[in-house]
Formats: sequence, structure tokens, C-alpha cells
Amino acid sequence: MTEETIHHTWIPVSHALLWGIGLLLGLFGTIYLKGMSYSEQFLYLYNAFLVFGVFLIEVALTFMDMACVYSRKRIKGQVFWVLFRLFLIIPLVLALSVVYYKCPSNWLLLFIIVTMSWLKWEIVHLGNNMEKFVISLERLNIVANRL
Repeated sequence: MTEETIHHTWIPVSHALLWGIGLLLGLFGTIYLKGMSYSEQFLYLYNAFLVFGVFLIEVALTFMDMACVYSRKRIKGQVFWVLFRLFLIIPLVLALSVVYYKCPSNWLLLFIIVTMSWLKWEIVHLGNNMEKFVISLERLNIVANRL
């Protein structure tokens, strides 16, 4: 399978399938919890994490797509600041969720949503600004050949 096939065919199909899975989980995700008693904050977190889990898989697909599109480029060190923030946000969401579960408050739930949305912003910002983070190999090869 070529990088073009992955980028033009499999990535859009995978995103569409994930969207469908996310919709199904949103509609029927609590079906496995029937017959048991759960607190309201647990149900909020359960539903939010179903969606967040699907989104994390989408992030992985986005990185795979970027690997295909930018396979002939080198990455600048600046991209690691973006990755640092990505790996900071995910544990932050988990920590805030534990705090919300222990001390339910609507402002904490709102803060969890904002933090999850921050992750989405980071992913879209990275994808839309990749030219800031990559160096073309063709330019490097030309310079190397002149030496």
C-alpha cells in the first residue's frame, strides 16, 4: 500500500468509520450500563470519555496521514513543543476527571471540556501549519550535492 493510497483512500474512510463509531457510542454507549446504578458525574465522564477515546484514535490517524504527506521532509525541533503539549493535555484531562468525580462541580466539567477542546485545537493547528515544522529533503540534497 502506497503513502498516496493511505492518504487519499484509507484515511478518509477511517475518519468516516470513526465518526460512525462515535455517533453509535453517543447514542448507545450507556446500553452496557443498564441495570446498574451510577452517579450523574460518572455518566457524564463515561460519555465524555467514549467520545474522547474515539478522538484519540482520530489523532493517531491524523499522525499517520501526516507521516504519509510529509514523508519526504525532515521535522524541525519546534514540533516537539507541540508534542509536549499533546502529551501534557491527555493526563491533564484524566486528572481533572478524577477531581470532578470526587468533587462534582459544573465549572470542573466545563474545564474538562475546554481541555479536551484544546487537544483538538493543537491537532488541527499542527496539521494546518506543518510548513512551520518541516524542512524539505530536496533542498537538503541539493546543498549536500554541492559540497
